[in-house]
Amino acid sequence: MLLSRSPGSFSSPARLYEPLKTLTFPRRERGFTFEAASEAYVNPTIHHHRHLSSSSSVGSSLMPSTPPPSTLSELQARTFTLLERGSVKPRIDLLYLIQCAGRASSEQSLCSDEAVLQLGLTKSLVHQPEFLSLTLTATEAASVLLERRLLPHFSVGAEYALLVSADNDLIPITLGLSELPFEATGIVCGIAGRLVGAQNYIRPLEMAYLSTAKSGIVLVHEKDLETALQALRLGEDGAIEP
Repeated sequence: MLLSRSPGSFSSPARLYEPLKTLTFPRRERGFTFEAASEAYVNPTIHHHRHLSSSSSVGSSLMPSTPPPSTLSELQARTFTLLERGSVKPRIDLLYLIQCAGRASSEQSLCSDEAVLQLGLTKSLVHQPEFLSLTLTATEAASVLLERRLLPHFSVGAEYALLVSADNDLIPITLGLSELPFEATGIVCGIAGRLVGAQNYIRPLEMAYLSTAKSGIVLVHEKDLETALQALRLGEDGAIEP
């Protein structure tokens, strides 16, 4: 379950319609480089400061950093190597998720809609959902990604307090990242790159993603799940195959 309230958090899963370079190149512009020990994008300034805190690692902080990947395939290879070393196995949960947003309420209905939203969230939590993502900001309507079975909790009579996406149900592919180095970044980028680069589909593969400190979640439509699994080379037990 994912709950967030800061304006800087993800207001909704971002669709990957633009080229993958829009995900990788900004990291280089912000000063991130690949580091050999963690096989991931790191901020050299933060990394150097952390190494200086231990006298035994001062020497390693002065070593030249590994050059950033020159190709997208190299980025993907490093990402999956890091996942394998950290024993990170993508988990496929056959949950049917839908993306919703709060309605643009008038002054007369604002309090009523907020009350229905709060009541719906309370009812959903009572039913112990396996997945619930809520984002609240100061300027935009609430964004909710939840299991389809929970949608009736947000209704008043025949109307819903949420606007429901017309897209097909989304299936989450979850990666537990809590055991990876704190400085590791770009994991979801590498996973998304593998999916974008899949060659065994006729139409474009649509996806969305959420990223938190402890997990990376790639969301695909149910009709694209088989393609996504093939692209990620997952075995029957969910492990990453070579």
